[in-house]
Amino acid sequence: MDKDMLVNIFKKLDVVDVIMGASRVCITWFLASHNKTIWNTIKFNDTDSIVVDNTKQPTRVGLLVLEGASAPIQSRVRFALATRGFTWAASRLPDHFAPGGLVDHAKVVGYWIIKKKDNTKPHLQDNNNGEKHRYQLREILIEINKFSRAAPVEFFFNVNSNVLEEDLAIISNGLPNIRKLALPIQETQNLNSLASSFSKWKNLKTLIIAKFANNDDLNHEFKTIAENCRNLTTIKLAYRLDHKLANIILGKLPNLERLSLRCTSVSIKAVKLLIIGLQNLKSLNLSHCLFTKPYFSIDVKSAIIGMSRTDELVQLGTQKLENFKVCFWDCTICLDVWKGSSDPRYYSNYEYKQWETDEIEEFEF
Repeated sequence: MDKDMLVNIFKKLDVVDVIMGASRVCITWFLASHNKTIWNTIKFNDTDSIVVDNTKQPTRVGLLVLEGASAPIQSRVRFALATRGFTWAASRLPDHFAPGGLVDHAKVVGYWIIKKKDNTKPHLQDNNNGEKHRYQLREILIEINKFSRAAPVEFFFNVNSNVLEEDLAIISNGLPNIRKLALPIQETQNLNSLASSFSKWKNLKTLIIAKFANNDDLNHEFKTIAENCRNLTTIKLAYRLDHKLANIILGKLPNLERLSLRCTSVSIKAVKLLIIGLQNLKSLNLSHCLFTKPYFSIDVKSAIIGMSRTDELVQLGTQKLENFKVCFWDCTICLDVWKGSSDPRYYSNYEYKQWETDEIEEFEF
């Protein structure tokens, strides 16, 4: 088969199929798989082929069940762990364990061992079960460096990928020409490692970023990224916008031109701050957002799904921006996005559809 025809076929395959499959057929296919045009855009579509939860060692984690921790808190912790693939196994408290914990002055009444599910499958040429082979995310990233030879300019992680500092170091060292990046953060990142990785992406213009770690915020990581990527002009944040995060954006990215907060919880006051303060802002996407504002006190907030056409925020955005998108109270998609969320003031039912799509063209991938 003609080499150019092979290259066009390989462009339509998932990266794992090219690296672990097509490239190993014969020398002709191997050479075709290294064509740089195949690797301009890296997109992890096929999560059936990759163990996206790239968990640090050790995989055994201890959780204290404490007298004094409310039932809702315990339920939220268990739910969060269950959705990340953990299973529960009761165990007696280890003799060497030093009491301490999640709630001050609480009495330890039990101990649980959490075992991570083993999602890996053997790398066999023959799979009689008919299931796809699965590979560790880091293994695929290392191979991408070898095949692409610094060609990629766009890199999109799947929303469920657990990208660690070591993974970012691999792609930042091997792929310095990235201009568009979609990065989900499942665990708190080491800020020095984060700074080192992002400082190598001098041409990074567009960033799509989310953080799903519990009981943590995005502010520190985002500030570190912004300090090392001054050329960012287009950002999509899949995280709640509060006054602190708005001030980081204003202080570190004054030249921002496009911002999407689609399907997130946003403070009305913080959004107004951005619209007024970002002089170069042209496009703002607030589609399917939940809007929060103080209710009697700073600590108590009310939440609104959809806006009214006469609201001050809508008037401000329409007058100042070239492209302003916001939903009104009768939007059925908004109701679906926020239906049954664990805390409707902050967390939507965010999934891959929200991750990959956007009303602003620059955020589509």
